[in-house]
Amino acid sequence: MARLSAFLLLLAVAAPVHAQGLVWSLPPDGTWIRYAGDYQQVLFDSTKNASLSLTDAKASYNCGDTARDWAKVTCWKRELTVRSVGSQTASYKGEDVPCRWLEFELVTGNVPQGQVGIDPGPVGKRVVKALVPESAVVGATTDARGIPVSFLPVVKGMEKVGDGQVTPLVGNVLQLYPTYSLLAYYRDVQPDPTAGPAGLALDVGTTTGVTGEIVTESRSDRSTNTGVFWRGDNVPFGVAKWQVTIIREKKEATAPRSTFRPRARIQVTMEAVETGTDAKSVLGDPPAAAPAVPGF
Repeated sequence: MARLSAFLLLLAVAAPVHAQGLVWSLPPDGTWIRYAGDYQQVLFDSTKNASLSLTDAKASYNCGDTARDWAKVTCWKRELTVRSVGSQTASYKGEDVPCRWLEFELVTGNVPQGQVGIDPGPVGKRVVKALVPESAVVGATTDARGIPVSFLPVVKGMEKVGDGQVTPLVGNVLQLYPTYSLLAYYRDVQPDPTAGPAGLALDVGTTTGVTGEIVTESRSDRSTNTGVFWRGDNVPFGVAKWQVTIIREKKEATAPRSTFRPRARIQVTMEAVETGTDAKSVLGDPPAAAPAVPGF
């Protein structure tokens, strides 16, 4: 899990803050949805393969594959549960507005032989709970004024990482990327004619596959996040399935752009497997004196 944590840190440093792409709508309070899937990380060693290219980064790799000594492949199982666990009126931008408590519980780890469920170890589980103004969830990439919906504001919240203590949420926006989800805020989302049906065992009605991409680049690093996700009006919170691929490239700061070489790739595939209407918060109620985020 240490290697996974280190790579997520690299993503956070390399990429600007983007909002999560998980919440497109608000279902009735008490609704929850659980996603399950796979997280694969490939670390490339250019000292063992000087001709590394994007073709190599986009190739298929099997978990534990040792055939290529320049590509270290590691895999984990992952579950993400999204819950609506309460509603209340709260002050936001000087007005009392309807808000919703949203909770995201992520478990990442391995499934030991003979065991049912993921073993997250001491750091592979984390939960965040945030009070979000309902008006901020607009179900589009821009609001009525044409302004990009690049984040979800938070009135207050709390978070628990692994076996640690519950702590107040830092900041005034809900940042699920890249820690809870690799789905980013894609400014340009287009229908994907190659996506096909979501193909879920869970009946969530009709879904449509769409795709988006974000490329961020500095003098020495380039990160490309490509996401394909399936949305549906009857899916709690709006997303039924997603596959995200992130490729990190690196070069010397003074070298031409043509010398970018892959350093790492992660690929996550998640799909809805269960939903219900009896959501209960795993973090419980916030302290009575829990402060609102400064500025709100």
